[in-house]
Amino acid sequence: MSEIWEVYRVPGVASGYRVVLDESSLALHEMERRDIDTVFQLLADLLTPLSRGSRVALMNHVYDTECWESVRFAEVCGSPIPEVDRDTRVRLASVLDKCVHLEPEEEDLPRIVEGGGFKAECSFGMAHAIRCVKDGSATGALALPSISDSWPEGWTKLRVDDQEVELHRMSSIPSLHEFLRGICVRDPITESDFFAAAAEAFPLLMFAEGLDFRRFRGSYVDVLPWVVSLLGTVNDHFAESLDRNRGDRNGVMSDFSAVGLTISPESPQTRRNRAAWNERFVSYRGVKYLCEWHGKRTPIVDRVHFSLPIEAYGDKILVGLFVDHLPT
Repeated sequence: MSEIWEVYRVPGVASGYRVVLDESSLALHEMERRDIDTVFQLLADLLTPLSRGSRVALMNHVYDTECWESVRFAEVCGSPIPEVDRDTRVRLASVLDKCVHLEPEEEDLPRIVEGGGFKAECSFGMAHAIRCVKDGSATGALALPSISDSWPEGWTKLRVDDQEVELHRMSSIPSLHEFLRGICVRDPITESDFFAAAAEAFPLLMFAEGLDFRRFRGSYVDVLPWVVSLLGTVNDHFAESLDRNRGDRNGVMSDFSAVGLTISPESPQTRRNRAAWNERFVSYRGVKYLCEWHGKRTPIVDRVHFSLPIEAYGDKILVGLFVDHLPT
């Protein structure tokens, strides 16, 4: 099994980074001073997983960026200043040391980019991220959230140099997870690597041993986008939907239907069939858990069975079965 972050390497590229820091987002002139430390904590949170194995790159001149009047990013990372807590500064400097540092080239010169309802000149870092997309690698731009930023978050189609490209911009932990999921289907990872990638892409899910895409009726290429979409929505919204609907199954099913996904618990008929019901119990670390809720790729075939949130594991959800269709 590949290391978690190894599966996100750009194939055939030694440096292999997938994310580029947008240095223009470090300009925080309009931000309240009391909020600055929180924002840099977020930057460290985003960089920490990405820096493992050098999955994120930044332009060397990023340290010369003026974050606010007379304070450059180099001082934020290396000098005691009242706006940034020492622990934040030390953690940020540590993860930045693990990033890939780049000198801008001619292809990285800023240019006008438009899409998603905006038009603006991009930074060197954004230009380099766009260059990576043009070279054929699904790529993200990491940016601090800004009160004046018009760039849309998430996967966005952009127009640059009379060419359309799709780039992901992330400014939050949820958008980082969305980015990792997007790579899975845009630069399809292998079946053997999927579950290593899943540990980061779906942090609120646990995966039972023995899960295998070959148990689906559909091919890996056909099934993968649906599996990623389903697991992402279960990770992000299943527990919240259960709570908001006070356990009402129809309400939860309706919430998922609204985003184009079909899920349901088992029918009373299946519950009465003891042999069939027992097949919904899955062993995880020596304990059996009921995985009766399931997503359906089609009305007839391909199911992903999962549990309710499990208190013993911090309310994480067990993905217990990949199957064509279980007996009812």
